[in-house]
Formats: sequence, structure tokens, C-alpha cells
Amino acid sequence: MREKLAGHGLATLFVLLAIALLLAERAPPLLAVLTFVCAAVAARWSTVAVFLRANPVATFLALLLIWMLISASWSVAGAEALSGGVRIALMIVVAAALPVLILSTPRTVRVRAAWWATFALCLMGVLLLIETLFDMPLLRAARYVFNDEAFVAVIPPVAEQQPGKVYFHLSALVNRLTHLSSVVAICALPLVAFLWARKARGARSVAIAVAATSVLALALSPAQAPLVALAFGGMATAILLVPAVASHRALPGLSAAAVAVAVIAMPWFAQSAYERGVQSAETMDVSVIHRLAIWDNAASLIAERPVAGYGIEASRVIGRSGLAVHDIMPGHEATTFQVLPLHPHNASIQIWLELGGIGALMFAAFAYFMTLKVWSYVHGSLHHAGIMGANLVGAGLMGGWVTALVIAHLSYGIWQYWWIATLGFVAAMLAVMVAARDPDPRG
Repeated sequence: MREKLAGHGLATLFVLLAIALLLAERAPPLLAVLTFVCAAVAARWSTVAVFLRANPVATFLALLLIWMLISASWSVAGAEALSGGVRIALMIVVAAALPVLILSTPRTVRVRAAWWATFALCLMGVLLLIETLFDMPLLRAARYVFNDEAFVAVIPPVAEQQPGKVYFHLSALVNRLTHLSSVVAICALPLVAFLWARKARGARSVAIAVAATSVLALALSPAQAPLVALAFGGMATAILLVPAVASHRALPGLSAAAVAVAVIAMPWFAQSAYERGVQSAETMDVSVIHRLAIWDNAASLIAERPVAGYGIEASRVIGRSGLAVHDIMPGHEATTFQVLPLHPHNASIQIWLELGGIGALMFAAFAYFMTLKVWSYVHGSLHHAGIMGANLVGAGLMGGWVTALVIAHLSYGIWQYWWIATLGFVAAMLAVMVAARDPDPRG
């Protein structure tokens, strides 16, 4: 009974996530909690213990969370720091537990969850394509029905407007596609690789359709970061499909070390990128210059408190002064934007800013061991399970990991609840897709 309940519950929640990323952007945290409870009902706790035992990923994540909570004692955010830190820590624990709990369920639950995870990820790409091709009909309909908001290409005169409706220009809604775009980008490579490697009839045709849908939808989406991130992930996947490269013993350690070094070096990279960006500002998009200015300003603040940082939630209250675009882009119309709006749109820089060098070292260690964990899963359990196309699936999973890292360092605040919850969902859904074919997912 518990297995049946968990299987149906996970299937429902996976599909709801696909819909929520488009229509209810604040829903993923609630869905993550429900998924946690649903998976816990059927999880074999002895298997959970095996996952967590002597796991450096879990160890350094726990250390980072403890340090984050301690930083509330000196945070410039004041009394809100501790309450905010506790909520963030709880959300991270729930999200991190999702793949562990789901992989610890019986095989029957994993098989059902894997099928619906695959369906939900395909649905995300279809929804994004519909919205980008046809001027967001689903988003507009939902806002019209539930919020009494009308998003139109041309706002009609007041006399022609419907009573009780508030009118907005269509451009005000385009940013609502960024959440879905990011998840589609992260999951595209693993999903295509997984489908291509399946023996089921028509699976490769579906893989081609998913690839085409994802790329076209992301190309049409107003968000640039997901497409850029997918390009980096695609390069990583292509490299790993070269047998001589993928089988090199030093590659896992070198790639993990590169990720860790990037975390530590991010403030210095940010300043260098900003200096070079200013030199060619006239040919660059304003949004790119804005992002570089945010990173440069945050790096300057980091230099003032490099050891312990400004404390959790500090990004919300510091750096509110404006910066005029024309100051760094000669000849461009004067535009003012904040040099640190709520968060620096870069995971490593936000860790440095709020938790200092100590927190950055912990985060770098977490990223290092997480990269090795993906590697071990790719070149360990997949091959040991005898999964057809293990090299391709592994390359796709690593490409998805690289895509997620790039998005995390180009968009969003690392503590945003929806982002934390969604990353946990994505990890769980991709892992269970592969683990459903492995009788022992603990590898």
C-alpha cells in the first residue's frame, strides 16, 4: 500500500512541477516538501544510511549550513538573518534529501517515478515551446482568469478596456519564462541521452523531438543564460563522448578541481571580466554590462570582509546605490540600475559575500565532491548495471551538471527557495530515470 501511494504521489508531483514552473513560480518549495513526505513513506531507511555514510558531499553541505546559521550572529541583515537562515537551511535539507529518498524506494516505486519523471521533463520542453512560439498563451490565460490581469501587445484606451481587468504590456510577462527555461536547459542533455540509449521502440524518435523542442524553445526564449549554459553543457558532453578523453584516469579529479578553483577565484574573475567589459561596452548588451557591474561591486565588498563575510541574507540589504549605464557606456542613453539588487546573480560570489572565504572553501569542497559524485555515478553504477549506452547517458548527465553550474553562476540567488527546491527535484528526477534500470541504485 505504501509503495503504491508513493509511486502515484511522485508521479503526480513531478507533473505538477512542470506546470508550476510556468504558472505558479512560488509552488516548487511546497511541492518539494510534499515529495519529501511521499518518498519518505516508502523509503528503505537502511539504504538511506548507506547513501549518507561517509559521504563527503553530505558532510561539506552540512558544514556549510552550520556556518551559514552561525553567520547570522554578525549578519548586517539583523534579526531577519537567523529566521531567514533557518528557512533556507530547512529548504536545502529537504531538496538534498529528495534524490536520496527516492533512490531508496523499492524498484516498483522507482520504475513508476522514472516513467513520470521522463514525461514531466518532456512536458516542460513542450510547454516552453508553446509559450515562446505563441506569445505565452497559457501564462496570459492564467493571469487573466485568476489575477484579472490582461497582457496585450497594445494596451487599448481606457474606454475600451474590460471592467475589473488591469492591463499590462506583453513584455512585462516575458521574464516569467526564465524559471522553466533554466530547467529545460539543465535537463535537455541528460534527457536526450537517456532516451537515445533506451531499447524501447520509438525512443530515439522521441529523443530527436526532445532535442529539437528544447533548442528551439530556448532559442526563442527571452532569457539568454539558459541557452549559454546549454552550450557549455553541450561542449562538456561532446568532450566526454570521445573515448580516449572519457576514460582518462586524471579527468575526474581535474574537472572537480577546476570547479573548486573557479569557486575560489570567482571574485577576481568578476573584477577582471568587468574591466574588460567596460573597454568594449559600446558593443555589449546593457544587461551583460549590468551583470558584470553587479559582480564587480560585490567583489569590492568581498575585499572588505574576505574571511567571514557580511552574514547570511546580507545581499538583500547592502549595495543599494545606483550606477548610470552612460558612465561606463559612452554615448548610451542614461539608465540607472542597482549595483546589487537583492543578490549578485552568481552562486560563488554570493557565498563569498555572505559567508566569506571560510564559506567559499566549504562550498568549493562541496562542489568538488559533488562533481566527483556525478563522475562516480556516470562511470560506476551505470557500467556496473550493464545499462545500454552507459557512456552516452553518463556524458549527458555530466553535461546537465555543467549546465546547472553555469546557470547558477549567471542567474538567480543561491538561497532562492524555488531554485533550491527545483534543483533538488531535477537531481531526483534525473537520478531515478537511470536508477529505475539499476537493481541496486546505491553505486
